[in-house]
Amino acid sequence: MRQTNQDQALTVAGQNTEIDIDDRALRSAIESSEIALHYQPQISSATGNLVGLEAFALWMHPERGLIFPDNFIGRIRTLGIFNEFDRLITDRGLSEMRHLSGKGYGTPRLSLKLSIDSLCDIGFPDTILSLAKKHGVPSENVIVEIMETDGINKLAPTLEVLTRLRMKNFQLCINDFGIGYIGIQQLRDIAPTELKINKTFVQNMLVNDGDRVMVQKIILIAHELNMKVLAEGVETQEQLEYLRLKGCDYAQGYLFSQPLPPGQMVDWLEAYRSWELQ
Repeated sequence: MRQTNQDQALTVAGQNTEIDIDDRALRSAIESSEIALHYQPQISSATGNLVGLEAFALWMHPERGLIFPDNFIGRIRTLGIFNEFDRLITDRGLSEMRHLSGKGYGTPRLSLKLSIDSLCDIGFPDTILSLAKKHGVPSENVIVEIMETDGINKLAPTLEVLTRLRMKNFQLCINDFGIGYIGIQQLRDIAPTELKINKTFVQNMLVNDGDRVMVQKIILIAHELNMKVLAEGVETQEQLEYLRLKGCDYAQGYLFSQPLPPGQMVDWLEAYRSWELQ
């Protein structure tokens, strides 16, 4: 059931606009239950089967509705509370994965975008492992996404943390690969298990030679280094077919679903499973 879910469109505050963020309210939101996760499915390009879910954090503001992370992530870094924020979304994401597993959907992998602050914390691997054990989610089903645009200079201090995560069987994904600063040497040092192709390349690859070459080269590099490849921003069947033809492992985008809150994601999973069995 590939769909855009426009009938489930969400009302959000601050989308594509600048809004004032009250620091005390933001701290309170993290300490209470106002930070919520929405999930977007990741699909096997070869089989069409669900392989995982990526978590997106949003602020459920009591007066403004849902606030997109672009409007508050910067304040979290300025306030120096990213570790608390990352622990919150990790704990909640793992809890909701266990809930989905209990409903008979297996244990889909959970993909989490975590801050460079957490990835510089030598205690973080033990923290995330304890949370995974708490919720009964195998560490190999958790993917820690590294933002390539954080830059080499910020990634260098994280190498020991990333090594410890891999030793504990967590997966590592370089997000937005191709638009940042990571080269082949850094890929060797970081040893990720997956590369994610930035959506701008995916959305233009059928009409722009440069973007098409980038997609092909990223897939080639990843496979030569024994990594999987996920393409984000897939919106058309033609894009999916091209990615399948070129050997891209996984696809994610509005062709399948927009990010959905847990309750709607359960409905989507049920409908998608019924479609798969047809």
